[in-house]
Amino acid sequence: MSSATLITLVGPSGAGKTTLARALQAVGFGRIATTTTRSARSDEVVGRDLHVVSPQRFNQLRSSNSLLAVCDDYSSASYGVQVQHLRAAAATALPQIIIVEPSGIAALESWAAEAGMPFAAVFVTSSVAAVRSRLEARYAHEAERRDERQDRLARALREAEEWRQVYAWDLVADSGNTQQDVEAVLELTTRPSEPTDTFAACA
Repeated sequence: MSSATLITLVGPSGAGKTTLARALQAVGFGRIATTTTRSARSDEVVGRDLHVVSPQRFNQLRSSNSLLAVCDDYSSASYGVQVQHLRAAAATALPQIIIVEPSGIAALESWAAEAGMPFAAVFVTSSVAAVRSRLEARYAHEAERRDERQDRLARALREAEEWRQVYAWDLVADSGNTQQDVEAVLELTTRPSEPTDTFAACA
């Protein structure tokens, strides 16, 4: 049995998942970085925010059953969670956060149950203005992808509406105040999570 709690943060691009994750880390949460084939952004640190591997290495990890919560072709990249990183997190006493797509929740919830880790799923969302502002700032540092900005904004707004409705989230973090959302997530580590539905569509 693990004394750590596994908390997934799910939400569309620009919703504020990374901001919330870093705020939770600042108050003592551990973080499990996902493994991806995309490059790190200018404000991301490899090893802290994500693990970057080649498509070939990603496929090796997948074929050896070393990845969970795999999602392919999200903005031309693949994502997954390495089992070894989950095991290391379960060995700690810290609550653990991980950013994933909706399709990864069921696999992680199942793994947490087998590991004896309490589990909670948090949906992170923001206002249209906040999402637009974050995406504009992000693409300002990715000149080669700036033309995608409007498409990503439209997709993010569509996902925010669809994803909010299709899962029985343990918490919807939509206060617009990071500190309030941190406090709400903290409460999840002190109470058992409710049973949740599953959602198996890759974004």
